[in-house]
Amino acid sequence: MINEGQLHRGHMIRIGARWIHEGSHSGQLRAAIVFLTGIFPTIFAVAGIIMWLRKCQKCRGATTPR
Repeated sequence: MINEGQLHRGHMIRIGARWIHEGSHSGQLRAAIVFLTGIFPTIFAVAGIIMWLRKCQKCRGATTPR
């Protein structure tokens, strides 16, 4: 068995990164935050495309001769 004194810095970083990414030590709040940070970029992208399409429709409607 290896104690902490024998571990290299890289091993400690790897252990810490696994603990963070595994998420088993965190509660429901962290799970909700991780979920939201994953879904928000998609929501923002879709909302941006919708806003852009609406703006394009208004521009096309304004330049159409009557």
